Amino acid sequence: MDEYRLGRQIRILENMERISNWIVEMERPTGKKDRMMKRYVRSILRRKYGRYKKLGALNVEGKLDGEVKGLRDLGYYESRASKDVEAAFKGSRLYGDGLELERIFRKYADVHLCSGYREFLKKIHRLDTEKSKFRYLEYLSELNEYLGRFIKVKYPKMFRKVVASAPKIISRAEARGFGKKNGMEGAEWFPKVYCVKCGREISRKVFRYHLEGKRHCREGQGKEEVLYCGMPVSEAESLVLKSLAILEKERKHSISLLSRRKKQTKSSVPRWLCRRKDLDIAFECEICGYSGYGRDRFDRHFEEDSHARGVEMYGAKYCRVLKGITRVGILMKMKNRMEESESYSEEFEDEEGNVFDKRTYEDLKRNNLI
Repeated sequence: MDEYRLGRQIRILENMERISNWIVEMERPTGKKDRMMKRYVRSILRRKYGRYKKLGALNVEGKLDGEVKGLRDLGYYESRASKDVEAAFKGSRLYGDGLELERIFRKYADVHLCSGYREFLKKIHRLDTEKSKFRYLEYLSELNEYLGRFIKVKYPKMFRKVVASAPKIISRAEARGFGKKNGMEGAEWFPKVYCVKCGREISRKVFRYHLEGKRHCREGQGKEEVLYCGMPVSEAESLVLKSLAILEKERKHSISLLSRRKKQTKSSVPRWLCRRKDLDIAFECEICGYSGYGRDRFDRHFEEDSHARGVEMYGAKYCRVLKGITRVGILMKMKNRMEESESYSEEFEDEEGNVFDKRTYEDLKRNNLI
């Protein structure tokens, strides 16, 4: 038994030494993204070091049974950190220095009713807005998800204390089961749910009757699911406010950056910088209605939901091939070409087992050759 405990203690000390060497030998970051990734890797390694230290102390006292879990190589933790950082700051310029909520600001303009992005950042923690529609819950949910990803990477300890154990604001359930008995009545619960099949919000009190209604049954083969808030509205708002309190410094930094940009007029920007960044050229997108100055900002707009929705309005599914297209005519030509190429990729088999693409098969059949 003593030999077993001694072997276990040796494995713990070896793992602690490996972690210490990784932290010491880690190279200095070369940019904002690299700095954030290295910082996140160090937090993961320090947490593992603390666990081994605690486990080692318990083993010495003989109070803990069980095997010591193996330690993966450094590349695994770096790859994991890179994925989390990319998920939290995709398309970001600040990489954790400030909040970047432009997409949420534009998407939920009908909810927060702020006239400008700077005003939105100043009032975001007040939640002083229209709260009767289900879109308010969608706004809270998306805002909470963004803030949660941000905190996970930059403040891992606060994430484990405040965010990790918190439930999702919007839950999904099977419509029939939810309609029979939801058990969430009262003033503290959000009064509406969202029917996925019908694509509209319904009062909780009449949802069970809505499922048997003609309009719901007429909608066809949509998913029989319902989106609802699984917690009192006050708790959902509290989750968002806690996350915003953790990121108060980043929120103020974003506001100060916007103030500086506002003071920087076009004449104050050097002419060589205007030419280099194309700040003197107006870019427009006919598909989604974007209009603005600067090549970098114009390129980023192709990754936003507003542009993807604009593409889908014309019956095309947004993909990398369509990036850079701003004219509706060109979009429709590309859509037709993609549909045509997809149809050619279909394979048909004749009675003898020969396989042809669609065009060849139709030509042979037309000439009675198969």
